[in-house]
Amino acid sequence: MKKMLFAGILLLLNVLTAAAQTGPVPDYEVTKIIEQTLADIKDALKEIKPQFPQLANMDYAAAITRNPSGEEGTIRFEYTRGFVQGSYIPKDAASIFVEIKYPAALEDVRAREQEGKLFMLGNGNACVYWKSVRAEDSEQGQAFKNKVDEIIVLKLLAMQIKLR
Repeated sequence: MKKMLFAGILLLLNVLTAAAQTGPVPDYEVTKIIEQTLADIKDALKEIKPQFPQLANMDYAAAITRNPSGEEGTIRFEYTRGFVQGSYIPKDAASIFVEIKYPAALEDVRAREQEGKLFMLGNGNACVYWKSVRAEDSEQGQAFKNKVDEIIVLKLLAMQIKLR
């Protein structure tokens, strides 16, 4: 846990230094940074796969897609293991998604059942993201959710800093 936190702090310091030197990210680079962030999330989850049976299918069941619902400007990372429906989640099953929309407006935040998080970019536009991590209701499931959420939050924070 301490090792991951330390690595996260070092990553943020590196990103802050690079962002301070380059200024706002041009509009055409934003999509590349979003895609790279989702790929970084996927890679980080592969690294912790040995610790969590919920990630057993990560190598072939995780996907990054553009405009998944036909909504222009949206990119999604999605992973599901097992049959996850409603509030019931069987042992070792999981559902993870992170979806990012650019450019975004305030209306996009509330356009879905789950409220998104909006942040401004250095180029004057905005970005919104939604995330969800679900696993069985057990001690092991909670540890999984905490670890995955920590990874996602750190990667999204690094992305926000790059885009400012």
